[in-house]
Amino acid sequence: MTVVHLNLEELEAGVENIKQSPKDDGTLECIVIRPDTDQRVDLQECELSPKGGVHGDNWASRSNQFLPNGSPNPAVQVTLMNSRTVDLLAQDRTRWPATICLLTLI
Repeated sequence: MTVVHLNLEELEAGVENIKQSPKDDGTLECIVIRPDTDQRVDLQECELSPKGGVHGDNWASRSNQFLPNGSPNPAVQVTLMNSRTVDLLAQDRTRWPATICLLTLI
């Protein structure tokens, strides 16, 4: 698949759809983990824990925020993103995993 980046006008045209997102409820559309550098895995379900975050993700080893005791900051274990935003930027559902991980790095 050839990736075409949207120009500013195309991005702005998608903002109205994003603004229509529910404010107080929603549906989990996609779970993506990074088990290793440059790897993305799209999961149907996952296990979470306060110590390990999303099991199978390399969050603890790649975290850039740490607590005073040197452990990774649990406040940055999981990133939630608006699926309408991901859909606009990815342009194709098959590109969601790569787009989600790219956006969380920015």
